[in-house]
Amino acid sequence: MIKPSITEHIDALIAPHIRSMNAYNVPDAQGLLKLDAMESPYNPIDELALPWQTLLSNAAIHRYPDPHANTLSHALMAAMNV
Repeated sequence: MIKPSITEHIDALIAPHIRSMNAYNVPDAQGLLKLDAMESPYNPIDELALPWQTLLSNAAIHRYPDPHANTLSHALMAAMNV
C-alpha cells in the first residue's frame, strides 16, 4: 500500500474551486499614502509615543478580554450618570 503524500491529503481536504484560486494582487504603493491599509507613513507624535508604548507594554494581550465588558460598562455608566 502506497502512503499518500501531504499534497494528496491537502487536495482531499480542500475543495477544487478553492485550490484553483490565486492570491489577489497587491499593487506597489511606493510614493503613495495607503489610507486603506491601516498604515501611516508618519511616526507617532513624541508626546504620545512613550505613554502609548507604556500602555502597550503593560497590556495583558495574552488574556481574553471580559466577554461581558463589565469594567467598561460600569465605567461608562458612571461617566454618564446612569
